[in-house]
Parts: sequence; structure tokens; C-alpha cells
Amino acid sequence: MRIAAFQMEARSVDPRLNLARIRTATEKAVASGAQLLITPELALQGYGAGDNLRT
Repeated sequence: MRIAAFQMEARSVDPRLNLARIRTATEKAVASGAQLLITPELALQGYGAGDNLRT
């Protein structure tokens, strides 16, 4: 199994941008033969989102 890792700085105020970046990284990983892409913890909402997180 080929595994790819994606390091990124997630923006806490822009989850759509974060998702778009992950989608692009996924496409590149698949094109390189990866079957699994590892992203950072909280890659969608970002660290320190505070009040930006909905409960």
C-alpha cells in the first residue's frame, strides 16, 4: 500500500479553502499511486477556531 502525507496550515475561518486544498492533494496523491492520504488533525476547521466552531 502506498501512503501519502499532506502537511498544511489549516485556516480556521475558511473550511471550504481547506477542503479544496485537501481535494487537490488527494488528486495528486492518487495520480502518484497512493491509496491513502494522511492529513493533519483538524485539517478542515483548523486549530484555534474558538468561536468559529459550531456546537
